[in-house]
Amino acid sequence: MLIDKINYLISCFILLIPIFLWNVIFTSKLPEPYRMNNFWNNIPYFIRISENILRAIVFFLPLLLKLEINEPQQKIGFLIYMAGIGVYFMSWLMQIYFPDSSWSQSVFGFMAPAYTTIIWFVGIGLIGKSPFY
Repeated sequence: MLIDKINYLISCFILLIPIFLWNVIFTSKLPEPYRMNNFWNNIPYFIRISENILRAIVFFLPLLLKLEINEPQQKIGFLIYMAGIGVYFMSWLMQIYFPDSSWSQSVFGFMAPAYTTIIWFVGIGLIGKSPFY
């Protein structure tokens, strides 16, 4: 029983901790359009609920994957994960420190904190290829 609990502590969920910490620390520094009261303002209720349910599922799935970096695919996954969080963090920093730049004002720049998550999620998927049973 204790072994099972320890296994879940070393699951791929641990790779989400830097992301969660970053979000907690820097969310308040994001420009006004990213603030909760503005961001969800014109989005229909059923889309907000669907998005939050899917987000919870996606963030729960790494808890079911073993954190192992033994095989070449897992090592590549770790490199992709590291590059992904670097790009993700940079996309936030661009919005925080250069909110009036043409890049930050563009659709591509404004959406970067959302779509760059795909990179580190792909890395996590390659790292945690075997689920707990």
